[in-house]
Amino acid sequence: MEVDVVDSYDWFENSLVHLPAGVLYEIFKHLDWMDLCRLAQTCTKFQELVQKATIWMQMKTLDFTYSPLPLAERILSIIKRCPNAEYIRIGEIVLEDTLDLFLASVFRCCPHLKKLFINTPSIDNESVEILHQKGENLKYLSVNLFDEYLDSQHLTQVIALKNLQELHLQQCRSNVFVHRLEDNPTYNIIKLVLNDSNLREENITEILRSCINLEYLDLQNSISSFPTSNLPVKNGLNKLRVLNLGLNDIQNLEAAELFPCLETLNVDMCQMLESIEVSAPLLFNFSCNACDALKKLELSPCSINSIHLRSEMLQSMQINSSSLQEVELSCNKRLSAESLMAAIPHKDLIQIVTLNKCEGISANDLNEILTEFPNLRELSVTVGETKVPWNQAQIKSEKLRTLQFGGCTILSSLPISAPALHSLSIQDCRDFEEIELLDALLYGKKIERVRGMECLWNRVVDQRIFDNQSGVENLQELYLTDMKGIKGTILSSAICNFKFLHKLVLKGCNFLSQLPLKNCSSIEVLCIESCPKFSLLAISDCPNLHILHVKYCSMMHQCSVEANQLTETDLTGTNFSNFSLSSAELGHLTVHGVCTRESNTLNLSCPLLESISIQKCDMLTDEIVADVFARCPKLTSLTILGGHQIRHLEIPMLLEVLSLTGLRKLQQVNVTEPSQLQHLTLNNLPKFSPELRMALLKKCERTLEVLEVRAIPGEVNLSLELTSLKSLTLDQGIHLSELYIKCPKLTALRVQGCPKLSFLEIDIETLSQIQIHHSARLMGLRHMTIKIPSTRHLSNILAYYAPNLQTLTIENSWISKEELMKLGRSLMCLGNINLKNCKEENQFAGTFKPMLLGRSNNIPLNISRL
Repeated sequence: MEVDVVDSYDWFENSLVHLPAGVLYEIFKHLDWMDLCRLAQTCTKFQELVQKATIWMQMKTLDFTYSPLPLAERILSIIKRCPNAEYIRIGEIVLEDTLDLFLASVFRCCPHLKKLFINTPSIDNESVEILHQKGENLKYLSVNLFDEYLDSQHLTQVIALKNLQELHLQQCRSNVFVHRLEDNPTYNIIKLVLNDSNLREENITEILRSCINLEYLDLQNSISSFPTSNLPVKNGLNKLRVLNLGLNDIQNLEAAELFPCLETLNVDMCQMLESIEVSAPLLFNFSCNACDALKKLELSPCSINSIHLRSEMLQSMQINSSSLQEVELSCNKRLSAESLMAAIPHKDLIQIVTLNKCEGISANDLNEILTEFPNLRELSVTVGETKVPWNQAQIKSEKLRTLQFGGCTILSSLPISAPALHSLSIQDCRDFEEIELLDALLYGKKIERVRGMECLWNRVVDQRIFDNQSGVENLQELYLTDMKGIKGTILSSAICNFKFLHKLVLKGCNFLSQLPLKNCSSIEVLCIESCPKFSLLAISDCPNLHILHVKYCSMMHQCSVEANQLTETDLTGTNFSNFSLSSAELGHLTVHGVCTRESNTLNLSCPLLESISIQKCDMLTDEIVADVFARCPKLTSLTILGGHQIRHLEIPMLLEVLSLTGLRKLQQVNVTEPSQLQHLTLNNLPKFSPELRMALLKKCERTLEVLEVRAIPGEVNLSLELTSLKSLTLDQGIHLSELYIKCPKLTALRVQGCPKLSFLEIDIETLSQIQIHHSARLMGLRHMTIKIPSTRHLSNILAYYAPNLQTLTIENSWISKEELMKLGRSLMCLGNINLKNCKEENQFAGTFKPMLLGRSNNIPLNISRL
């Protein structure tokens, strides 16, 4: 149970019901009709306020799409109270008459209606006729026609409404726009959405001919072609800004007319689309995802700044944009490098190129791409299973800043000469050898070496590193992912040559075994992840190392880190045989799987360390813990999980949080007084006797605020008396039968796993707000004594926590006869309530009959005063 920390019942006086009517009105006028109806059911004051017409008169929007009781009569009763409503949404409703009569009533009640949304299968010709007759003020109309074949004349009359600017028609099977009310009509529609409909060429032609002010056109899953020929001078293409043709079966989008204002074109999921030819000078947003059959793409002219294409069949492309900066091409089998470069006339503007599994791009094309795009800043290449040669790849660029290369299974190295390169990522290149990779980065070429001489790799080359702008001298970030040739021996020696390298990430390198780093003054971030054979990490003289991650690396034999500026570590999923860490700045540390054998070691020297969590440490000893306290004098939080050797702990005075779990031999915990402990967790300590636990709690009684304790096996009685305790969690008291709690400041109580608990005595100061349904019920509780100033809400709490309670003793409390009856009605098994030193509104002693309490078990409730 949780209780409010506020003394007395101030929360009740500050609830909404006590606010002035004017304040409530300002709040309520922002709510929708459904919220108002719910509030009207809570209390008389809210009901009276909601019944006033002022709130409803200001309501502009009514949404009935999710009405809990969609009866037409009830909906109309709400609409009648809102004559100024401008936007109404109607979903499926239960009609007494017909939909046309219902809509007529809606228009009659709301003369200012401007927006109407209808989504009900009851739509028919008569309903559409009402929309034409009564909807002269409509600016927005959305109707789901549910595949009904309605009279096209009625629909055309609705389309012709003079004020209608936005029209949405779903599942339309009628021949819309073709039926004319006059010769060469024009409509005022600005936004037109026709989804999941059945439209022919004549429908599209008439839409473009008659809607001359059209700016937004959405025809998803509705057409098989998009004709643009034989249109008058004034047509729907002149002002069109957004065109959505997704999910259609069109084969060609070859616009004969210019789109002078088109800004967005969407043809996603048009799986039969083979050719796109569009002239749209203002087009900046183009999407053609999942257009697998696309062979030709021509956007000339246009203004797009980035294009992302994923098409296997694409073989011809033309993007004539003076703003194009980014090109991404994925999974293409036919487009060659020559075609790609010819497709982009403004090559000097390109800054980002991504080629993902493009089978037509060869290794020799990379430098040609870099040459043709002189201002290229970022290049990403994923090779995959290519049909062109990839055995001689090389990168040369003076301006390239970011390079991502991967997926090549036949290259042993990638020579790079890019003095401006800052970020390099190489992934899934299984044949890359460590020495050849480092040669490529330092010398910019492949060095012929004698096998067995790898240890002399830096002494047998008659060329200085980074000579004549070779290699990657200014490299700042290096990412190596899924690289089987990386073992760490040569990388450790070579890494110090990159004077500006501040981030090194090694991920999924299955054969990485060691990484001793020394004198790497520029390294700030080191991440090693998912390297199962990684066993040795030795870091020294790395003064700028701030972040160290060693994750999911199984069991490491040696981890030795000396980095005074280290501030963040993440060692998740990695165990250590020998772990040593020295840092002058580290504040928090969590380490797993240390001291699992007697020969394992744990050495920490972190003068500013505030919290440490040691988990899975079977052979952790008293001496090692004492050494941790000595070398980490600022420690305020200690968590130890799973240890078989710790018998005695000396807790320093500064420690505020102590969590001990699974220490099977722990028998003594001494706290240096005056204790500062505020949060204490004692869980699964079989050798820790109840007497020692009580002695420990006594020493920290003044400061302890949170206690989480697991009962000791065989413990039958438990008494807790802590003056400052605010939160108590008691778990797994399988033998516990009696529990005594005297904690005046207690605001949160959780008791679980105590099936035999039959008696509970609790003494607290405040019981104002209690939240239930988050803890297990105490089904075995039969007798309870509670000492509390007031019993308000007590019946609700006990009805949940103690449904089988038989005897209740209330001491030093104020209680009324009504509250006694509530207790009797809520607790069907309650037979006796004893009142001791209680103040009562009406002195009462006697018996409540079962019938009065609504009981069916014929158990009377006896009230007695002690």
